[in-house]
Order: sequence, then structure tokens, then C-alpha cells
Amino acid sequence: MLLLVGTTDKLQVVTASAGTIDVHASWMDNVLGSVSPGRANTNITTATTTDVVGSSGATTTQRNIKTLHIRNRNPSPNTITVQHTDGTTVSQLY
Repeated sequence: MLLLVGTTDKLQVVTASAGTIDVHASWMDNVLGSVSPGRANTNITTATTTDVVGSSGATTTQRNIKTLHIRNRNPSPNTITVQHTDGTTVSQLY
């Protein structure tokens, strides 16, 4: 599990080359004990850094990332990095 607790926290996917990368993320937001689900599907086609899960938008909300699935549909290999940023510091996770 990965927690996004700041208003600038994000989970990002970095792709080294162009291709067809599918990303599915799901999470639960906890707002003072009230929990609600969320999810996003993202399609990446260029060599770029892409936000796949954004911040919850409020300091009173904890976003708990539950799943992250990444699939390269392109026949060529692609170097993919998963990273977390708090808006200042980037930590490469995978």
C-alpha cells in the first residue's frame, strides 16, 4: 500500500520510449473516517512522465493506493519506472 497524504503527492509512470502502455490504478480515500473508492485508467503513447494517481486535494484526506497494473501492449520492450513525488522530492519505487 502507498499513501498519498499531501496536496502535491502523486504517483507517476515514466516511459523511456514511445509505445502503448496501459495503466490501471485503484485507491480508497479516507476523509475523517468516511471511505470512498476511486480508480483511473491511463493510456501512455509517448516517452514521458505521466501522473497516474493524483493527490486527494485536501490535507484531511488520505489516499491509499491499493492496486497498480501496468501493461506494455507494444511488441518492443520499454523501460518503465514507477515513482512517487511530493511536489519537491522524487522517489523511484520500481
